[in-house]
Amino acid sequence: MNRNSSKLKLSNSILIIFAFCVVFYSRVIATVTRLSLVNLLHFIIVPAVCIVALVTTRSRDRQQISLCFSLMLGLAILFGATVTSALLNHAGLINAIVSFMMLGEPFILLLAICCIPFSIKSFTKARNSLYWAAGINFVLAAIQKPLIDSGRLFAGGFDGTDGCGGVFFISGAGNYVSATISLIFALYFFNNPKSNLLIKFAVSIAALWHILFSDSKQIILAYAIAWMLLVLISI
Repeated sequence: MNRNSSKLKLSNSILIIFAFCVVFYSRVIATVTRLSLVNLLHFIIVPAVCIVALVTTRSRDRQQISLCFSLMLGLAILFGATVTSALLNHAGLINAIVSFMMLGEPFILLLAICCIPFSIKSFTKARNSLYWAAGINFVLAAIQKPLIDSGRLFAGGFDGTDGCGGVFFISGAGNYVSATISLIFALYFFNNPKSNLLIKFAVSIAALWHILFSDSKQIILAYAIAWMLLVLISI
């Protein structure tokens, strides 16, 4: 691996981490700063980062290339269906683009992630950023709950149970999304054979507590149904 290639991969990985952070933290930053435009920046940054990653990637792995083409084909089909629906309903091109970005943005970010060959160093950096994101989300939700209940924090009319959205503060179903992230994080640690047993236990307890104080028990049912459907499909 030459020095220029390493710098290129590192730069792409940093851009992807930055794009993820813009998406993940945009809601809470917009709420704190009261700048609603911050909540829309990711619609520009994520596609831009994806284009940069696609143009500058040097991957020659056939499976990686095939996966990227599959994602691009799916996004093209989604865009075509969205534009066609908008034209048939006289909704306008702007509405079509916004609808496409709301549905397709996660896959655009996934495309950017899949198209670059991560080194061990850049992969570790990306994984640690996810750890920090899940931890910050949990801590914010745990702090918001008592502050809202005591009247020290205004949550747009929501009580402490519905208002403790973590990084998704004051966003309707933010408490469910926030608790879902904690649950996914706990499942990841539980299924990771390299994780310490004590850490697995602590993360699982924290996730269950998050689900309880945010009254998001419905997500357990949703995951159970999804798991059963996955088992049925795999038979």
